[in-house]
Amino acid sequence: MLQFFKKLYKSFFFGAAISSQAQERQFVEIEAGVEVIRLLNFQSNYVDQRNIEIYLPKNFNADSMTEYNLLYWQDGQNLFDPKVAYNENPLEMHRALDRLNINNLIVIGIWNTDKRYREYLPEKIYKKLSKSQRLQLKLEYSGKPISDDYLKFIVEELHPFIKNNYLQNKQIVSTGIGGCSMGALISFYAAVEYPDMFDFAISMSSHWPMSVLRNNINIHQQTLTYLNQSIKDNKFRFYFDYGTENLDAWYEVYQTQVDTFLSNKPNVTFQTLKFEGDSHSELDWRKRLDSPLKFIYLK
Repeated sequence: MLQFFKKLYKSFFFGAAISSQAQERQFVEIEAGVEVIRLLNFQSNYVDQRNIEIYLPKNFNADSMTEYNLLYWQDGQNLFDPKVAYNENPLEMHRALDRLNINNLIVIGIWNTDKRYREYLPEKIYKKLSKSQRLQLKLEYSGKPISDDYLKFIVEELHPFIKNNYLQNKQIVSTGIGGCSMGALISFYAAVEYPDMFDFAISMSSHWPMSVLRNNINIHQQTLTYLNQSIKDNKFRFYFDYGTENLDAWYEVYQTQVDTFLSNKPNVTFQTLKFEGDSHSELDWRKRLDSPLKFIYLK
């Protein structure tokens, strides 16, 4: 597998690539027999440059006509590699896929930047808030949200790059997006904003309050207003969950309202799970990562 990656890298880097610019890559061995491709300082016309993590399934063959699923994931440095993950506790996505025998899934981890909160805060919902609510969030996160540009980066720049460099002449069975906390919130927003692009969203511990300083349930009405205006005739599929400790203890009342709204939409399929005793942490998200993967890929 390593030799295959190196051959693929060499051909792309030295001119056989379909992309318009050479992209520096690293091959990172996570553990014996498990590697990811790390694209360094991926450029964008919309947002700051960042690293991108690509996990190719063990059976990946650049020359075959095999069909593949794509899953984009926020806070991508927390997916695989303990050397770069928060508190050295990655979600270990590769192990979950092995446990569940999920094949033909390419996972693209999008690293965050120091503008994480601004990129993950849903812009159209923010604009519906009161002036004082917007000011509080702007002060808390050192600026207005830039999430619409962040989503343009994924849809208009990153996704075409992935297709052209790894999936040329291959059929994409599904394209999903997921994340945890604020990463869950922007993933849900992405699926609603781009229903023709994303077949589903995985939202683990969705940070519906938006602020990490104030648990203000009043802001949630604007989220529901946005959903009522945005979810129309397209088919949507969502996975949600939440724990009961620390920040996750805030979420049930928000999630219940979202569930009630979505339950009245015949074109929406979703699952929401509550995990007693789970906290707002990578270790607990890792522990329950099988649940969304089962719901999306094994039904």
